[in-house]
Amino acid sequence: MKKLFIHGGSSKITKYLIKYYYPSYDEFHVFVRDINKAKQNLTLYLDKITFYINTLENLDKTLNDLYNLPNDLTSVIWLSGDTGNANDEFKDLELCKKNLNINFNNVILSLNYLLEKKINFIPDSFLCLFTSVAGLRGRNINTFYGASKAGLISYLSSIRQRFNNKLLVCTVIPGYMRTNIHTINKSSLITTSPEKSASIVFNGIKKKREIIFVDYKWNLIMKIIKLIPEKIFKKLKF
Repeated sequence: MKKLFIHGGSSKITKYLIKYYYPSYDEFHVFVRDINKAKQNLTLYLDKITFYINTLENLDKTLNDLYNLPNDLTSVIWLSGDTGNANDEFKDLELCKKNLNINFNNVILSLNYLLEKKINFIPDSFLCLFTSVAGLRGRNINTFYGASKAGLISYLSSIRQRFNNKLLVCTVIPGYMRTNIHTINKSSLITTSPEKSASIVFNGIKKKREIIFVDYKWNLIMKIIKLIPEKIFKKLKF
């Protein structure tokens, strides 16, 4: 039986990812913040889904919930994250720790556990983790979130080496998604719908791509941004 674990079932993109994987997977084990909301979003696929309430803030609870998963998961999709507020986090150590835990510490510790204890490596197994363009160059407006995402990108690169020829490790780098509250005033030219994003990720994994930019425009944008000299970049406000 093929079993897919998803952390971040409350995300709009999850609905479409499950839609694509539903015909070929027998079970979906999904961690969510709000089960009722998730059930409304995933109503067409409930016969194959087992839900767990998990927010990633408490590592002990997360590891306990992971322990209760089947021991023969086929693949993992990890979507969870929280941008936080960099200004508040600079002033409040606990908020800073919360951001780092949700976006980096608890993620990699959870993934290590899954890789060692729960994944049954078969030819089409994969680990797919959503990072962010924020991890490609540091910006003042998302200091700790961006640092965490940069750390995840590096972590995935090392995992890719460790499990070479055993597991497809896929780094997804999305830009702005149309349902995100932070994108209300963003141009439609640099935002992508959850449905299109899911399609791009699904097809990228199918083609065994290890790095997937959800929107090719962001790949170009970030290449340009990374070329800006630090002396100039530090003066920019965006």
